[in-house]
Amino acid sequence: MVIMVSCGQAEKKKPDIREFKFDDRGLKVIAYSVNERLGTMAILYGNGPAVKHSENEYGAHAEGEVYQLTTFEQQDHEFWYGSKINGALKYVETVRMTQTEEGIFPVYRVKYYGPATSKDGLQDNQARIKFILDQKAAVFP
Repeated sequence: MVIMVSCGQAEKKKPDIREFKFDDRGLKVIAYSVNERLGTMAILYGNGPAVKHSENEYGAHAEGEVYQLTTFEQQDHEFWYGSKINGALKYVETVRMTQTEEGIFPVYRVKYYGPATSKDGLQDNQARIKFILDQKAAVFP
């Protein structure tokens, strides 16, 4: 009887669905990473040319490649003990490859969705651009 009561209570509980603030605008997932030290997880999205470049080991970047790295706070999964899911959206970093007279260069910007903290480590734009552009496409089944 105790088991039936506890199961009945679990069925009544609804999951806490959080607002998902990121609109991928048709971009495709390139890679996914977790930073347990900072308690964050990130998904790297890209447009067609960005995905194509990230799938190749070599090659120069092309004008029009767009990369968006979305970083979320980790959140405990309420119904799966010990696992984490993405929580609140912290920030979105965008790198757009742009043609200039000197060649093709990355243009970087970041948009925060909450208070920025010093532990985010986003002060060095060049290091962030390199990190984003160095990501290789993950193999998805």
